[in-house]
Amino acid sequence: MEFKNRYIKYVHRKFIKPLTIEEKDFISSQSSNFFLSGISGRTGTTWVMRLIGDLLNHLNYTSIGESGFFVFGQFRNAPVEYFQITPGTEKNKTAYLNFFYKFVSKWAYDRRKIYKGGLQGLKIFVPKKAIKMSFENLKKELEKKETLDEIYQCFGNFYSNILNYHSLLQNNSLRWISKEPGYARHADDLYRLIPKSKNVVLVREGRDVALSMKNRGWEDANLKRCILRWKTFTEMSLSAIEKVPSENIKLVKYEELVDNFQEMTLEILEFYGFKPDEIIEEKLNDENYRFKPLKGNYGKWKEIYTSDEKKFFEDSCSTIMEKLNYL
Repeated sequence: MEFKNRYIKYVHRKFIKPLTIEEKDFISSQSSNFFLSGISGRTGTTWVMRLIGDLLNHLNYTSIGESGFFVFGQFRNAPVEYFQITPGTEKNKTAYLNFFYKFVSKWAYDRRKIYKGGLQGLKIFVPKKAIKMSFENLKKELEKKETLDEIYQCFGNFYSNILNYHSLLQNNSLRWISKEPGYARHADDLYRLIPKSKNVVLVREGRDVALSMKNRGWEDANLKRCILRWKTFTEMSLSAIEKVPSENIKLVKYEELVDNFQEMTLEILEFYGFKPDEIIEEKLNDENYRFKPLKGNYGKWKEIYTSDEKKFFEDSCSTIMEKLNYL
C-alpha cells in the first residue's frame, strides 16, 4: 500500500501539518503486531527499541514508544465489562461505549495532565480524530460479535488501529514495533486482544534493576523498596507470561544480549519473523556500530550493595531468581 508523504509534528501541545488519512488507510489494515516489553521497569527496553528500530529502518518500520494507554485497566478490562452487559440491553451497551470513548479521548489522551505526572498519553502520538475514527469502527465491529474472544479482538483492533495511524503519520507505513514495559505484566491480555502478537520480554538481574530504580529516584530512592517493586512487577509478569503460547512470546536476558550481542539480536529478529539481509548483517558486524552495548555493563550491584541489602534480596527474591535461572 502506497501513501503520500504525511509529515507531521507535535508542537506546543498541537499537531501541525496533519494531512488527510482516510479510514481505509489504517482501520483494520494488516499491521506487524510486534511488541517489546520488560519483565519489570529498567530492563533495557529503550536501548533494544532503538537497536531494532535502527536495524529495520531500511524496511520502513516505525518504533513506537510508551503512551501508557495499554496499562490502564479501563482499556484491558473493557472486553469483559462489555461482554457482561445483559444481552438485549442496547441502551446499556451504548452508555458503556460512551464512557469508554470519554476515557480514551480525555483521560488516556491527556494522561499527564489528568493524572498530574507520568507519561504524556496518546496526545503526542495521534490527533483526536484518529481516536474518533477508531472508536466508530469499534462500534461497528462490536455489533456483529457475540463471544468474549471476538469482543477481545475488536478492542485489540481498536488498539492496533491507533498504532497504525501513528505509524502512517511518522513513516508512511503500517509496519511498527511498539514498546511498553507493561506488555509483560499484562502479556495474557495482549495475547487475547491481538492473538497474532509477537512479544519480546527483556529480563534483567533483579539486583541491577533495583539499583537502577534507586538511581532514578524510584520509591524515594529506597533500595529495599525498589527490590520489592522489582519482585512485584516480576511476579505479575511471570504469572501473565505463563498463559501465553510460546510461539507468541520470547524471554531474552539483558546480560546474554550484552555478552552475545550479534547472536541474541538475530534471535530477536528471527522471532519477529525477519531474516537478516546485507544491511542488517553489515551493521551487526561493524565494530563501531553505535548500538553495540558496553561489555560488562551489568553486575554493579556487587560493588554497591551492603551485606544487609544482599541478604534482604536473597531472602525476598531467591525463588523468583531461581525461576529466571539466575541462581
